[in-house]
Amino acid sequence: MKCPSCQSDVPLTARFCPSCATQLIKQDDAKAPNDISVPWLKSVIETIGYSITMSETDPNLMMARHDKRPNITVALRKQLSLITMQSVWTLKKPGWSQKTEFLTALNKANTINWLCSCHTSENLEDLFVSYAMYLSERTSSRDVIGVVEAFLVGVEAVIDKSGIIKFG
Repeated sequence: MKCPSCQSDVPLTARFCPSCATQLIKQDDAKAPNDISVPWLKSVIETIGYSITMSETDPNLMMARHDKRPNITVALRKQLSLITMQSVWTLKKPGWSQKTEFLTALNKANTINWLCSCHTSENLEDLFVSYAMYLSERTSSRDVIGVVEAFLVGVEAVIDKSGIIKFG
């Protein structure tokens, strides 16, 4: 991301620009958990290039699609003070002789990155990678964007480093 003042590159999680010390989080952007809404979360996800389709059955659930990045499902679980994210990957169903190798890769995936939890469908044809973000006393749009970005990097790293990519 760029600093709005000096245009220097700044880390996604920065609260101040390391070059010019401009505060990057506006006071009105930091929200208490009860003030975070689905429309606000939707607008935050859209700022990083995702198009949003709202769920017809769950008003707190949205499907975020992107042309160049993994698609994610995002849900605001206000009663739990959480934002949950999930990425779903279609797999080549492992053959009978590959099931042990696949399950070993899945177990390895769950030890690689603390940010992600991986599980599979019963038929072993889909990989679900999930994360839950706890809403702090003051959660900002930069906090959400930083977590989404870290989640996406983590998902790809987990799939690659665990060996699950072989089944992708």
